[in-house]
Amino acid sequence: MEIDNTFIKNLFHSTIIKVEKGNPIPLGNHFFFINNGEVSGKMGARKNTPFSAQKGQFFCLKQLIDSDEKVVNAVAETDLELTIINFSELEKLLKGTDKNLSALIKSLISQGIY
Repeated sequence: MEIDNTFIKNLFHSTIIKVEKGNPIPLGNHFFFINNGEVSGKMGARKNTPFSAQKGQFFCLKQLIDSDEKVVNAVAETDLELTIINFSELEKLLKGTDKNLSALIKSLISQGIY
């Protein structure tokens, strides 16, 4: 199942950015949804583990649940179109949700997203 970026735009206040192949991704207080392209990088505060993500996937999101899973660098493997979402947008969503649903969302993030 591929997530449509329209869903993301309707759920969160976000911005679309473009990054050319070979350029670094601007990391910060936000996470990304990949509209088109592929990214690679390293994550992990203690031990750097390689990761790659492609169209329809999120990255820089898992660090909200586990600070040891922070993305420390990311580079565009192809030309990229990314939706950038501030962490506060997700926090608002989780605070406005039933605590059991919030726990489920956090569990899903920790198990299957970079």
